[in-house]
Amino acid sequence: MWKKIGLLLVATIIILILGYTFGLEWYQKYKNQQQLVEIKDVDTENYQIFKDFIYEIEDKTDWKVLIVSGYRTEEEQEILKKINTKNASAGKSKHNFAKAIDICLYKRKFIFSRWLLKSSSKKRWEESSIIQIAEKYNLNWGGNFKNYHDPVHFEVK
Repeated sequence: MWKKIGLLLVATIIILILGYTFGLEWYQKYKNQQQLVEIKDVDTENYQIFKDFIYEIEDKTDWKVLIVSGYRTEEEQEILKKINTKNASAGKSKHNFAKAIDICLYKRKFIFSRWLLKSSSKKRWEESSIIQIAEKYNLNWGGNFKNYHDPVHFEVK
């Protein structure tokens, strides 16, 4: 009896972990679509560029994309400027015109993930091959900014 309960418990845990893992990935794709739709509502050309950029990353690398920020209102930009004075002012950020996205990248192996984040080094981002894909779409990369390390930022030139 205890053996059956143990097996049932292990099976339940595995199902929960798989459900969480795949549910989280579905949710991230859903959130990406929402971010892209907001860009599309402002600029369909930039929407297509960012959509193709993201799809190519996921098709040609083993990285998955999470759009952290896309289009921002001026009010949202003002809040971000207050949080970090290095952020662009409202009305001067490319995000305010649907010309920029901020993304994080992740690789998932079962329940473990490896991330490329804003705090990740320029070298790690360059090794990911994402920068070469961005160049193909004529996107500026925030990792090349002179006064601010912003490797999650990609903007239309």
